[in-house]
Amino acid sequence: MRNNTVVTAAILLLGSIIRLLPLAYVDSRLPYRMGGLYVEFAQQIAAHHFSLPARIPYYTEGGIPFAYPPLPFYVQAAILQTFPS
Repeated sequence: MRNNTVVTAAILLLGSIIRLLPLAYVDSRLPYRMGGLYVEFAQQIAAHHFSLPARIPYYTEGGIPFAYPPLPFYVQAAILQTFPS
């Protein structure tokens, strides 16, 4: 039983390192400036006081309909509000 726990912990640690190591080499300002449409979704949600906007402006003449699962964008909007750039 202990052996399985050690292997599981090692796999989780290795996966975390593989996922997070590139963040040490990326300019932290880039995702906010070059996040494109997904950051715009989050900014629109935050601008509308966390209510789901029907359309996202600026990408087409009338705006594009919001048709994505919203939970990641709400999380991102909360992070953007908590840690403004």
